[in-house]
Amino acid sequence: MLIGTVLGVLSGYNGGMFDDIVNWFVNVQLAFPFMLLAISVIAVLGPSLVNIIILLAIGGWPACVGAVRSKVFVLREVEYVEAVKAVGAGDARIMFRHSFPFSASRPPGANRHAHRRALAVHATVQAQEARK
Repeated sequence: MLIGTVLGVLSGYNGGMFDDIVNWFVNVQLAFPFMLLAISVIAVLGPSLVNIIILLAIGGWPACVGAVRSKVFVLREVEYVEAVKAVGAGDARIMFRHSFPFSASRPPGANRHAHRRALAVHATVQAQEARK
């Protein structure tokens, strides 16, 4: 989630070519079925807690990028950001001091999909362990 949040802030604030590249990686990741990735990783690396955590991190960052990016698009046009720019603050300060804290929070229902994904991975690992 940290990687997705940082990429979302950078992509949403800067836009341009960096935004296009990040969006391309997000689309590639979202086009690949998560359960196929989960079964492949667990089959190759084995069922362990570390592998599950890595798998969930790999599968969870695109949704976080999209949510944070859309919030930063809105936040960069807000009046207090314009005031901070007028005072002379740099882009890094605006991104991580003023945009990041407001864009990192997610609505309560947004984690529902992540919980379903974690349960599906856990069930897949349990099924693979039962076959051994």
